[in-house]
Amino acid sequence: MLEATHVTGVDHAALIATLVANQVARIVERRARLGGLAGDWGGHSLRSGCVTEAGRQVVPLGEVMAMTEHRCVATVLGYFQAGQPPGQSRHAIAGRR
Repeated sequence: MLEATHVTGVDHAALIATLVANQVARIVERRARLGGLAGDWGGHSLRSGCVTEAGRQVVPLGEVMAMTEHRCVATVLGYFQAGQPPGQSRHAIAGRR
């Protein structure tokens, strides 16, 4: 669940309430294109990046699942991008090396 944080002049609660999934995907796609990144980018790219970075930082799987609100271990592990960093695997995020 997202929380509104205070930044002068921005109504974060209203922003979050009106921001829908397809808008997030369009924003991600546009920013990736503007950044010169090739490939198919979308809202799930953010989730994949979050899970992958959590694995790189060796965050316990339960904490990752709490952040992403996943209930199924197989699903959250599916977002982990193997090979980043070299030598890491899906087992690393689950605490098994």
